[in-house]
Amino acid sequence: MEPNATQEMIDTTDSLEAVSVMKGMKNFVFWVLLAALVVLQIVFWMHRGGLIDPAEKTAVDTGVILPAPPVQPQPAPELKVVPLAAPNVIAEQVEQVVQKVGLPEDAPAAEPTPTPTPAPAPPTPVDLSPDTPKPTVIETIKDKEMEFLKISAVVARRLIRAANFIAFMAAVLYCLTLLMNLKISLTGKLGGINHITRAFFCSLFLLAVLTPWQTLLPGVVIGAIYLPAELLGDAWSKAATSGFWKTLLYLRFVGLWLVVVWLLVCAQMRSIKWARATLRRLGMAR
Repeated sequence: MEPNATQEMIDTTDSLEAVSVMKGMKNFVFWVLLAALVVLQIVFWMHRGGLIDPAEKTAVDTGVILPAPPVQPQPAPELKVVPLAAPNVIAEQVEQVVQKVGLPEDAPAAEPTPTPTPAPAPPTPVDLSPDTPKPTVIETIKDKEMEFLKISAVVARRLIRAANFIAFMAAVLYCLTLLMNLKISLTGKLGGINHITRAFFCSLFLLAVLTPWQTLLPGVVIGAIYLPAELLGDAWSKAATSGFWKTLLYLRFVGLWLVVVWLLVCAQMRSIKWARATLRRLGMAR
């Protein structure tokens, strides 16, 4: 009996050590995934609030920054040399013109009529009516703060891509971590199988909703992760004039995000209950 009890104690101790490592990894990946999701939501609301400079719109839609076309120098205009007539020919032409007009050859040239100088326009009166309020100091400070918070489209695109990569990789690692915890619980008979199984399935649904299916199955289904061209392009331009499209816009970028966050919180809460049930079964917690 003693060798069997000793072997069980060793197996339980090894399982607890593995569980402690996997629990720390699970919590770390949870916070990384949550931070990436928050960054994606912040970029969306910055775009809705006009804090993203819409410059380089074509570069955002295509995903590639096109260099400016080289300026080609214009060729200099060619100067044509006009030959002058002989002096005697010019004199004959002048005599013919004078005879046609009927003026003497030595007639003095007519003095140019002086052009009257227009009077200066009266100054435009300044509207000092109290109907146009001046911006207050607080409004001026708020405008300066909003200008300070603005980012360019290039920075927004880089943030979206980095957050997408981190969120997807963290979701995959989170699922694998919960799967390893489930296997450890089954092998070491640590208990709490109900909680860890539910947490694992919540993480699977989380990964399924988070995956950008619009790139894998275009035109079939979409995922919570959005591409830079989807947000910064003209795909949702109808939302500015149509309530229906505005509702679809918020369901796309906010509704799916809330579903992902809800599944993530559910999985994390279930895993916490599993850890407590494991310690309670081993007599290390009440």
